[in-house]
Amino acid sequence: RSPMATEFLYSLRRPAAGTKLELEVDRVVEEAGGGLRVRRIGPAVEGLNRRLQSSGQQRADSEQLLCGSLIVCINGETSPDSMLQELETAPQVHMRVQNIPRQAQQEAKAVAPEAAGSTECPAAGPSLFQDLSPRSRLTALDATDVDSSQAKLPFVAKANYSEEAEGYLTVTEGLQYTVYVKTKMAGNQDTVCSCDYVFGEDAQNGTQGWFPVDVLFEDDNEC
Repeated sequence: RSPMATEFLYSLRRPAAGTKLELEVDRVVEEAGGGLRVRRIGPAVEGLNRRLQSSGQQRADSEQLLCGSLIVCINGETSPDSMLQELETAPQVHMRVQNIPRQAQQEAKAVAPEAAGSTECPAAGPSLFQDLSPRSRLTALDATDVDSSQAKLPFVAKANYSEEAEGYLTVTEGLQYTVYVKTKMAGNQDTVCSCDYVFGEDAQNGTQGWFPVDVLFEDDNEC
């Protein structure tokens, strides 16, 4: 969990017994804990965000339940499985929520896909990432050119990748990785993959390195 994240309380009421909340989430596993990452919100949540902000109960967008928000506690439960159970059955859910810095939200929102009647999280594809300037091809395999204060976004890998040399990062399908947004670089004749690479870290152990951006989005990636 980022020390820069804004943490706040947020509550939802189930419209009726047996109905679902307009909220879709994914499990997140991190070294310092875990939670539920919001993947999609429906019109009811969007409306509640607007009402709370207009009434002054929320200080800023950073205290809205958004795509990408990390839910760390629901009704006193902190394990992902227990929180999911609360989302499924509790008449009311009282959540402790963390939001990533506003810069990351804005950069992600610029490319977020839209679905009718709902808002879906970013991570639509490799176009989310920006080139690491001034270099355009992968040459120095370390973190010296990566600004650690820049925006980062969480992803769940869709494919496996084995580090090809020192400075790269092995990626395992289904696990969580945090990726620096402004680190996209083109592979070269020495890399296994011809696609772009990005710099990120394993959310489980903090190991950092370069890996093909396609493993975040393509189930059948061959890298």
